[in-house]
Amino acid sequence: MSITDGIRQTELGKARAAASPARPRLYHQSQFRLPQLPAHIQPLIDQSALETSRYNREFTEIRMIGKGGYGKVYKAMHRLDGEAYAIKKIMINVARLQRIEAKGEDEVDNLLGEVRALAKLDHPNIVRYHSGWLEFSPLAHNEPSVLTLHLQMAIYPFNLAKYLSPSQSSTPTTPCSPSEIMDMPHPPIRHCFHTASSLHIMLAILDGVQYIHSRGIVHRDIKPGNIFLCIREEPALGRVPMFRIGDFGLASFLAQPEGQTPVSSEVSQAVARLTRKRRVPLSPVGTEPYCAPWNPSSSGKVSAKLDVYSLGIVLCELLCQFGTSTERSITLSTLKSGKLPQGFEDMIENGLGLTHEQAPSGLGRKIGDLILGMIHTNEDDRASCEDVRRTVNAILERIAKMN
Repeated sequence: MSITDGIRQTELGKARAAASPARPRLYHQSQFRLPQLPAHIQPLIDQSALETSRYNREFTEIRMIGKGGYGKVYKAMHRLDGEAYAIKKIMINVARLQRIEAKGEDEVDNLLGEVRALAKLDHPNIVRYHSGWLEFSPLAHNEPSVLTLHLQMAIYPFNLAKYLSPSQSSTPTTPCSPSEIMDMPHPPIRHCFHTASSLHIMLAILDGVQYIHSRGIVHRDIKPGNIFLCIREEPALGRVPMFRIGDFGLASFLAQPEGQTPVSSEVSQAVARLTRKRRVPLSPVGTEPYCAPWNPSSSGKVSAKLDVYSLGIVLCELLCQFGTSTERSITLSTLKSGKLPQGFEDMIENGLGLTHEQAPSGLGRKIGDLILGMIHTNEDDRASCEDVRRTVNAILERIAKMN
């Protein structure tokens, strides 16, 4: 039986009349059997999961920790090892399965793009991926089970957005577990906004970005909300935040110059399969204000400099302490027009902790020029990751000599 026949049979009578046109139709477990699903997706579904959910069998759901157009992310405790994980649930609706039946393997590759991209990555500045599977699972309690893609990932206490946000909460004096930190309304440590500290954070994030580029992947949605933190206890330094890039839902294949072999052929070939049918849309991809403006000269190719633009906006946030969300929004909007925040150079000089005799150092202007170079609207004139690394290291060397 084809997928179309299955849909017709299950949507007759009252069920069809009651269906809401505004909500994507989903494959309910009670309505569909495995043979009615597209042939290309059948082997990917655990047969035993049709009777008992792997998610319910192996995990105890604690609470939802995030949601978006892709689906929802839950904090869940693994029943066997007792550890908490982030489980991302991506619901597969009828329209998606129709595309799978029509396009076959290519559409399955698009569906599993994030899973397969994460599975190829192993780096201290990238979110750790554990497992992925397809099964029928309820969207929420007391709702029918629908076909859902699950991604099991390491869980991190909070993200860079929270680390940068203002708060009046006090800092706990006793060590906290990652689960305890995540359940707090505010993280136990916060960014100091010192110039040197901000630049070191940028280098850590840049390490992760350059790594995924070397593996043939462009993230396309770098932002504070997708940069996660865990806290490591260092004997000499105390609590040290570690930064990891996550959420590869918009990741795409890095275009290679004609005739050039990718750095990592095995990984790049896999990612190329996932994205060979994709084209760069005629509008920015990602999240405002971090997404770069569309570049008409890109010829449909995905460039690593898309991520550099996002990093430029993030660097400004690392350096500028905002009192309100409105102030942040106005400042970043002004920055996207090519103008630095008012008093930016003086703020950088003050953040260096220099004596009156040492100031001005000229580093405020140099850092300002770096940010503007990272967010240049012309992709050809925009700084590369290596340009950013070279400039940041040179600035840090000067700061070290001053102190």
